[in-house]
Amino acid sequence: MPITTNVAPSYAWRMIFIGVLCAVFGVWGAYDLWVKIPRQERAFEQYKTIDAEIKKLEEKQTAVRKSGRELSREELLNLDQARTQLAALMPGGAPPVPPSKFNKATQWAYILCLPTAPYFFLLVRRVRKQMYSLDEEGNLGFVNDDAQGSGTWKRDEIADIDMSIWMRKSIAHAVHTDGKRLKLDAYLHKNLDRIVGLIANRLHPDQWDPEAKPIKPAEDEVADELDMPAEEPVSG
Repeated sequence: MPITTNVAPSYAWRMIFIGVLCAVFGVWGAYDLWVKIPRQERAFEQYKTIDAEIKKLEEKQTAVRKSGRELSREELLNLDQARTQLAALMPGGAPPVPPSKFNKATQWAYILCLPTAPYFFLLVRRVRKQMYSLDEEGNLGFVNDDAQGSGTWKRDEIADIDMSIWMRKSIAHAVHTDGKRLKLDAYLHKNLDRIVGLIANRLHPDQWDPEAKPIKPAEDEVADELDMPAEEPVSG
């Protein structure tokens, strides 16, 4: 039965998560930069203006009372309104503070995440369009490969398979008789490890098993057995 690949779910979900995260950071930064920070700046400027007006009226009230008089009704009304407006700007009693001078730079850093979000979705789309297959005869097919495009390498055209970084990165390279190399990345493609294993086992049966796992040399197996602790004798 032919083996075919599709995008590895772990890779797809990881890229989608990063893309969504970039989008969220970008929208968050844009909201803070163009909505929240200007609102904070306006509130702080209003607070300074109203606070200055109250202090001015209170100083006048103090001076007028020393002369035995009171502020006019209009001035008293303005003072009460100013105090009400100031209280509205201080929820919980804390006066508004201006945004940090580094705040805008931070929000721009978040906003710059937004244009990168589509990149991660495009990565998943690209890998979804790729496909690798191995039929019963051992012919290796590929569709939309980044380097080789689409085509099929016959069993006899596969001269070798480079497994030098397979155990570290889950990447192998099939080598054509004309020297072309086809990258096989099992991190991106589900079932690709099965294809790699079958090819590696056919070309290097003493080094790799059909599951793409290295075969221990016989001397290593003997050494492992010698290293095993001896069983305790069972007392009668």
